[in-house]
Amino acid sequence: MPPSVESPRSEMPLRTRAGWITVVLWIATLAALAFDCDELTLGAFLRTAVCMTLLWLAWPQLCRLPRWLYISVPIVGLAASVVPRILFVLIPLLLLYGFLRPKPRKVH
Repeated sequence: MPPSVESPRSEMPLRTRAGWITVVLWIATLAALAFDCDELTLGAFLRTAVCMTLLWLAWPQLCRLPRWLYISVPIVGLAASVVPRILFVLIPLLLLYGFLRPKPRKVH
């Protein structure tokens, strides 16, 4: 699309869009609860609304992910797909590494 032509979607920031999606999902969850929908529908709306709420709240931190996370998450995912019990060891080790590693020095 040429730079002179702007789409209406580009005006709203991504975090704002995520917030509106979250509000709509919570309204859908309340509607499913009010209209006595089956448990599967209610559970799907509720889980998705909670995940979107957490995503919306964590948005600023997610924009600045540390480099080590890009490497470790696929490794942990691969190890968990091969041996699921290894998650009980790898996730605490990953969190421990994230908290205890030294902070990078700032160069002036």
